Amino acid sequence: MDNLMYVFAAFAVIWLLVLMYLLALAQRQRALAREISALEAEWQQMKGNQP
Repeated sequence: MDNLMYVFAAFAVIWLLVLMYLLALAQRQRALAREISALEAEWQQMKGNQP
């Protein structure tokens, strides 16, 4: 029965690591979306300034 506690602890740690990884990916995705929006706005501004 003692081994079951270790299995549960390992399971919890792995799920915690997966959750942290997914949160980091979501944060990177939001940052990339903001950067893409800024680049699109800059591109539209440059496109509008051409004769």
